[in-house]
Amino acid sequence: HYLGPPEGREAPPFVEALVGLSKLAATGTAALDEPAPWAQQLKGVSLPAHLLLFVAPSCPHCPQAVSIANRIALACPHVTSTIVDVQRFEELAGRYNVQSVPRIVIDEGLSLTKVVPIGELVDHLLARGTVGHAARTFDSLIETGRLEAAAAELQDSGGPLLFAHAWQRSTTSSRMGLLLVVEELLEDDPAVLDGAVVALLPSLQADDAALQGDTADLLGQIGHASATEPIEALLDHPNPDVAEIAQDALEQIHERNAS
Repeated sequence: HYLGPPEGREAPPFVEALVGLSKLAATGTAALDEPAPWAQQLKGVSLPAHLLLFVAPSCPHCPQAVSIANRIALACPHVTSTIVDVQRFEELAGRYNVQSVPRIVIDEGLSLTKVVPIGELVDHLLARGTVGHAARTFDSLIETGRLEAAAAELQDSGGPLLFAHAWQRSTTSSRMGLLLVVEELLEDDPAVLDGAVVALLPSLQADDAALQGDTADLLGQIGHASATEPIEALLDHPNPDVAEIAQDALEQIHERNAS
């Protein structure tokens, strides 16, 4: 599918897709004459997949990304590719917070801003449903500022541990996004992240004072009583900012459990 006419650099991969479609109609396959490993691996894709690719006519790398996405869609009946011209569909690009192209989004979740080699993209499709893919998807939603979608990823039973693992891998900047997601989640359900507390506690003992303070702040917002004693250990922290955050967190925990 194309949203926007394939002009300029985008014309050759469009013609390539038309040739592939005609071959598919005539022979029942659009695969290469000597099927590559990635084409064979695609046989393992049994669930519908959507590749949403954002491009711009002036981008020198986008045609290669388009060719890759379309070749996968032609080779596997379960994969659909949609090519979007960001200049003509600014609102759609804004919905996915597209800042640079090519940007490919897999199943409305995992975003990759580069020309993804075809074998690597097939690997991502095959990894769907695994813990690793869920973690990569959640990280990419935070990195691209799609915080509402990130919050939605945490609604199922595995959400708390998914969040805790993301926190353990976080940087100072990504923790800002994670804390914004926490605010949205706790507003709807104050107990939604209780299951993450045990996995978050080791970060209170990290060598990074900023991580210690941010973790104490997070645990204070969650408000589960099991974090009380580990946070109390930070009251004598040599960094006065961390000690102050710990005190505020303890007050938040007390307020939640006193009500």
